[in-house]
Amino acid sequence: MARQIGDALTVSDHPDARTDLRSLAHGVCGAARNLGAFPLAQAARDLEANPSDRNALVGFRHELHRALVFIRALTVMEDHVDARRRAH
Repeated sequence: MARQIGDALTVSDHPDARTDLRSLAHGVCGAARNLGAFPLAQAARDLEANPSDRNALVGFRHELHRALVFIRALTVMEDHVDARRRAH
């Protein structure tokens, strides 16, 4: 999911005629719901409904960033726990 979010941030930062924001938002919405990231799912749903809305894109990018920070924090915590297990 972290890679998907990173890709979505890159694509949504520079949308062009080749970028299908509706499809991107749809995929992120489903993945976010599966993980319980409901604010991200809602932002993705808003963008999917109106991909030309600049505010929807800004909100989507904001929630993508928040989710990525959370995932990275979980990864750091998991690495710390694994290191402690190996030390004992």
